[in-house]
Amino acid sequence: MFGLLALAQTGRAQEGAGIQARIGHIEGQGIPQVQPVTPIELLPYYEFDQQLLFNDLRFVITNSGGLAGNVGFGYRFFEPETDRIYGGSLWYDIDDTRSLLFQQLGLSLESYGTDFDVRGNAYLPVGPETRQDSLAMRPGSLAFSGQNLVYTQNRSWYAAMKGVDLEAGIPVPGSIAESIDLRVYGGGYFYHNAYHDIPGISSRARASVLPGLDVELQVTYDSFFETRAFAGISWTLGPLHYSKFQPGDTLGRLGEHTTRNYTVVATHQRQNELVIARNPTTQQAYRFAQDRKSTRLNSSHEWISRMP
Repeated sequence: MFGLLALAQTGRAQEGAGIQARIGHIEGQGIPQVQPVTPIELLPYYEFDQQLLFNDLRFVITNSGGLAGNVGFGYRFFEPETDRIYGGSLWYDIDDTRSLLFQQLGLSLESYGTDFDVRGNAYLPVGPETRQDSLAMRPGSLAFSGQNLVYTQNRSWYAAMKGVDLEAGIPVPGSIAESIDLRVYGGGYFYHNAYHDIPGISSRARASVLPGLDVELQVTYDSFFETRAFAGISWTLGPLHYSKFQPGDTLGRLGEHTTRNYTVVATHQRQNELVIARNPTTQQAYRFAQDRKSTRLNSSHEWISRMP
């Protein structure tokens, strides 16, 4: 969901095959990413007849060393009659940023123009959608219940979420804003799993402060994560960055960065469970019987285990 920055070579891109590189960093934690991320991206492409075929390869590392990756295949075309670019892309994401592997498929749709932009994304987890990260016995919880020995264990896990996001944006008027291609966006998102529904709203501002160098600020709000802020910067090396073209040149945005999540959205769940102690070999519950032995001095109680 976040724009990054870009640096490019001078001159308009020529038709044919090419490649563009991009590196950035986004600080913040919330619905789009579990930790601050540093994406490193390669965009092999083929441009022809005001159209673009591209393969977007992204390697992501978090501040704590977690890893993720994204692979996208997309197509865009310029429509002269409406002076707009239309496009879409399909994605496969793999996310180990929590040291728990999640995977998802994605769809991105977008339209760029002089007056306004619209983009949207859909995310669908595939493979295991829950991953356990902790299981431990609660200290001091061991007790007898009838003939059984019971204890409380604490279990926690992450649950991946399917979801969508949508935003629309406009350029900010004024000579200074136009000189840095300042644009503002507003939109919303909705994510769902078996435990939570998370609707939210988002606002974002993006500018190209130097040729190829972009900065952005995003603020989101929802009832689960509440208010979160994100700040991003990126640098692009290649001929397709929009700073290489004249303001108002819509065709020059044919190589615009696809804005979408880098990681899989997931909620962290916790649960306390009452567990009956079992024989690890047979998985049958241990059973205990009370043996009372009386003496002239006192009465003692001994517990004798009947082990299946």
